[in-house]
Amino acid sequence: MKKSTANQAEESVNDADCQATETQQTGEGNGRDALGRFTSGNVGGPGNPFARRVARLRQVLIDSVTEEEMAIIAGQLVVQAKLGDQAAIKLLFQYVLGKPAAVVDPDALDQQEMELYQRNPPLGAVREVLGGRMPADLACDLVQKIGGTRIAAPPAGATNQAGMDPLVLAERYRALLEIGDKTGVVPMAEMWAHSKPLHRLGDAAFVAVESGHPKACVLADVFHLYKSGSDFTGLHLLERW
Repeated sequence: MKKSTANQAEESVNDADCQATETQQTGEGNGRDALGRFTSGNVGGPGNPFARRVARLRQVLIDSVTEEEMAIIAGQLVVQAKLGDQAAIKLLFQYVLGKPAAVVDPDALDQQEMELYQRNPPLGAVREVLGGRMPADLACDLVQKIGGTRIAAPPAGATNQAGMDPLVLAERYRALLEIGDKTGVVPMAEMWAHSKPLHRLGDAAFVAVESGHPKACVLADVFHLYKSGSDFTGLHLLERW
């Protein structure tokens, strides 16, 4: 009889443990599921009552001090600092000058100056780049640094020279291609509708072919094709480019 009573007690304890484990796994009673996620109907937490109380107390303090009183207090702080009070001096400097800047690392000074220049370049430098032509080697280097592999090579500086020998243009284009070989960036011969020597698709194709460079190619954009009157059917001849 005692044995039977003990077995019943053990079974009751095991049942209670199973129910507690199941409740813990399913999250019943705390508004969460077995993975700890909020379930439907969860009322949420109480927030941060301490922060709200601090905000109310701070507002009371602000409302209790006028601008004239703050000016008097600030004046007293300045007087104490002048008398040599170290705590007053520290407090005054902290709120007037702010925290001291980090010590400059001389080894990283050049890098910091370059980063500052990149974030906010001088206006004169920006105008120089926008108003003039960037050297080809610098342009290819910049394209390579941002992960580019090709760059447009328009007939800048050769827009009004009617009757210009196209073989001269081909030699100049080859020189650009050789500059691009140093960085892995390929200049693409681009026609301009308003350029007299390099006006049509055939002009750009001639320059690319006569350059004699294995990477020579043509940039045939839709806008200049249309403006120059070039026939779009000629594009299939440039498929390998």
